[in-house]
Amino acid sequence: MTLSIPNVEPDQITQGDYIQWKRSLGDFPASDSWILSYNFVTDGDQQSTSGQADGDDHLLTLTTGESAVFTVARYRFQAHVEKGAERYTLNGQGSLPYVAGEFDVLQDFATATTGFDFRTPAKQAFDDLEAAIIAHVASKATIGTYSIAERSVSFNSLDELISMRDRYRDIVRREEEAERLKQGKSHSGVIKVEMS
Repeated sequence: MTLSIPNVEPDQITQGDYIQWKRSLGDFPASDSWILSYNFVTDGDQQSTSGQADGDDHLLTLTTGESAVFTVARYRFQAHVEKGAERYTLNGQGSLPYVAGEFDVLQDFATATTGFDFRTPAKQAFDDLEAAIIAHVASKATIGTYSIAERSVSFNSLDELISMRDRYRDIVRREEEAERLKQGKSHSGVIKVEMS
């Protein structure tokens, strides 16, 4: 099966998958010996890849072995081109194109050896805040410091906890809605339309 190769970086990858994308850079064609390279970084990990010429385009590939070593995390990436002694970071300065961004690396279920918490950071914070509210009520408001997401956080009142919990609940709802739409499912909420 031949898959079409996108002309943009992926917004997420799964460990162990074979991933390709192309980039066209008018002033830096691959056919003129320009090499496009990417650096990917997250806390505690750094990876890189360089493109191959595909006519004037740059074809980027992460092999199954290369993508397997990425950590399950959110990565930032930055690209640069080079030819001989010339090197330019593609940061949008002057006439340079902007090639940078972020993507998520997902766990490959086939290679998982232990359980994994698939909750988003917002969902983890929401759940922690729910637990803190319960602990606060159970302590009859004598506890003012809680450990949330491996950090100690102090609160002045139950209202402050509830307000923060409500903010995270809204974030979690938006994430869940985006995931539903991404999976091709219908919108879960009510859409109001006013006709005039």
